[in-house]
Amino acid sequence: MRYIITLAFASAPAFAPAFAEVPKVVTDIPPVHALVAQVMGDLGEPTLLLARGADEHDFQLRPSQAAEVAEADLVVWIGPELTPWLDSALTVRPEGAAALALLDAEVTRLRAYGEAHGDHDDHAEAGPDEHGHEDHAAETAAKTAAAGHDDHAEAVFAAVSAA
Repeated sequence: MRYIITLAFASAPAFAPAFAEVPKVVTDIPPVHALVAQVMGDLGEPTLLLARGADEHDFQLRPSQAAEVAEADLVVWIGPELTPWLDSALTVRPEGAAALALLDAEVTRLRAYGEAHGDHDDHAEAGPDEHGHEDHAAETAAKTAAAGHDDHAEAVFAAVSAA
């Protein structure tokens, strides 16, 4: 996933003329913001549209946020499946302005929600892995379902697990 975001930075036409100015980057949700901030490192901080704890179901962009999207050099977002409110704001951006929908990226692998991932199939029982990390996937799935987010759970899981 880091490769995709780095590639988007490198291939964006606005970035080619001058590397002295840090590109203005906008992200939709906190997990995407965290990924992009890690890629940007000390260069700058991306703008986060949906603050932690905000409800993505009822979210509407404020005019100042819509202006930030319109003026951004790069918008990195999950995609219209999770943040449809950003889709319409992207239509007013200049022709050829860079936007990266993570669910549409070639290297993003979509998995069914709760599907075992990779070589962890033999670790079906709960408990710490060989590195001492607990597997919280089932707990997170239960909380997500209880909160009424079944419709978005697969998209969030797929995007975060691809990273």
